Amino acid sequence: MTATFEVEPTAGLIDEPIGVRLRGLQPDIRVVVEAEAQAGVGRKWRSRAEFTCGPAGMIDLARDPAIAGSYEGTDPMGLFWSMAAPRNVRQRDFLSRTLNPVEVNLSAEVAGEIVASVSLRRMVVGPEIRRIPVLDQGLVGSLFHPQRGDQHPGVILLGGSEGGLVESFAAALANRGYAALALAYFAADRLPKNLCLIPLEYFGRAIAWMASHPAVAGNKLTVIGASKGGELALLLAATYSEIGAAVALVPSGVAFYGLGRNPLSVFKSSWSFRGKPVSYVPMRFTPNVLRAVLSRRPLEIRAFYDPALENTKAVRKAEIAVERIRGPVLLVSAEDDRMWPSPRLAQIAADRLDAHHYPYPYSHIRYSDCGHAIGLPNLPSVNSVEKAFMGRDVLLGGTPRGNAQASVNGWARILEFLAEHCSSYVRR
Repeated sequence: MTATFEVEPTAGLIDEPIGVRLRGLQPDIRVVVEAEAQAGVGRKWRSRAEFTCGPAGMIDLARDPAIAGSYEGTDPMGLFWSMAAPRNVRQRDFLSRTLNPVEVNLSAEVAGEIVASVSLRRMVVGPEIRRIPVLDQGLVGSLFHPQRGDQHPGVILLGGSEGGLVESFAAALANRGYAALALAYFAADRLPKNLCLIPLEYFGRAIAWMASHPAVAGNKLTVIGASKGGELALLLAATYSEIGAAVALVPSGVAFYGLGRNPLSVFKSSWSFRGKPVSYVPMRFTPNVLRAVLSRRPLEIRAFYDPALENTKAVRKAEIAVERIRGPVLLVSAEDDRMWPSPRLAQIAADRLDAHHYPYPYSHIRYSDCGHAIGLPNLPSVNSVEKAFMGRDVLLGGTPRGNAQASVNGWARILEFLAEHCSSYVRR
């Protein structure tokens, strides 16, 4: 028996959904479809799903439910988000730091025999996108923008406590027509090693650099950050008038203590401004915190944050003055976040906007059955990281399906937010 895959598109952008059909099968037989993908060097992720072929001799992933395997039920992208990481892969997400195209191989097996196979390519950086390394004025980053057209709405992307330069989100936004700057701020060459007392003035230079770049349109920028980067995004938008909109993913509406390889970082603020530490919520060394540190079980980092939030006086003092933001705000949180209680922390910002009768549009989206790793859509879902803290696994929360659904919906909401609020900026 010879069957044929029909895949559309066989070469597309990393965030695009893919249609997969399999034709030429015998009716009413069991078929196993496997997917294997590689992002970067030596990291292969795999999934499999079992189907019962219908009377027409065809399987359509958008119509036919998987009855067993890496996922169950009907989901056109199930084979993609349900891919499992190989052992000893410590990255927080599938793409990690690679910008190379992702090669995906699909195969169909009947009674132990391969009856069809196909390869497809998913591009992180589209063919019409220019990437410019940014090392001016002490900055460390990469600017992505479409080569066609003179100017594009400007967006600054901020990663979280993983540190270094994470470029895939910026590249994906450039594919959608934006000039997007992926900006590192610690744990990279020429930058501080720890997320501790990072001066906001560093980001002020980045804002000025972006605002003056010939590829950037308009008189306002948008800032997008995730996790600690979400906390930072709110802080920057409240500080710099050049920021006209903010998107904060699994963020905090209060500033917290520092982080890093140096354990003394937790005794200082993450941020500084004009030579002084930004007010922050300090870490509390309660018995539960000490037990969490000393345990050898998989770790929920939120065990450190929940006790810190009991310090209500410090929380009030460390609240970010989000009412000073001069434009729309989108907050996104995850109900099963194991890194920190992002629904509660994001709601602190939303409540403050409510209390000050904020004049611009704002919303707080909460995703159930979802953990900390909300990212680009239709990629393998990650809910833990191996050996990420003192040789221990770190739990991120959520289920693979819940995280995948949140990433698809969250990405769509971000693109809608940008299209509505950020694409009309005009340079004056």
